[in-house]
Amino acid sequence: GWPEGGTKKPKWQDRKGDLGLLLQLCTKYPVLKYDAGYQAIAATLCRVLKIEANAAVTGEAAKVCGALAAGLGPAFDKHSRMLLPLLIGKLREKNSALLRQVTEAVDQQLEHCPSDAAFEAVVGALADKNPAARKEACLALA
Repeated sequence: GWPEGGTKKPKWQDRKGDLGLLLQLCTKYPVLKYDAGYQAIAATLCRVLKIEANAAVTGEAAKVCGALAAGLGPAFDKHSRMLLPLLIGKLREKNSALLRQVTEAVDQQLEHCPSDAAFEAVVGALADKNPAARKEACLALA
């Protein structure tokens, strides 16, 4: 399973590796069964997306968000509502690799997130002062 406290390790390679393990589990089983354990995973992903400074770790977290949304489908709705605004907020990133990973995760979230939650998240991004973030938010809807 996924290591306890994995994203709190001091070395970024270890944090990325632990998220990679979670991603590997999500992609190994394309259809996931929902249970209460996903609440802790979603909370950890929220924390990573909010505070992580390393682009590689943030990109890995974005990939996990997308894989969970794809694997859980509509059952991931509650967590999508928390994660989608954070992911859309990352659309202002200048790192092209991270931007690509976040865009893919946003697409997967939008596929499985109710339209009202998606609309709220995108409207929030359209108010962003960064023109690149507004552009990417519009492209995510296309």
